[in-house]
Amino acid sequence: RRIYDSVRSDGRNVLFPHEAVAVVQAYGVNAPPSKLAKNAEEAVDFAEEIGYPVVMKIVSPDI
Repeated sequence: RRIYDSVRSDGRNVLFPHEAVAVVQAYGVNAPPSKLAKNAEEAVDFAEEIGYPVVMKIVSPDI
């Protein structure tokens, strides 16, 4: 519910990929781990936490 509330308060009607993964995992559906990094350092930290190999994807309302 928190994710949907956040999406609405941001004025969006679409979930970002990391939000969609969190929703399906909350319902017990297996999905690969997903994190949103705001910079290169966070991306490296998350990759080390999740484990390699990783896939990166741009998340932006402008692209």
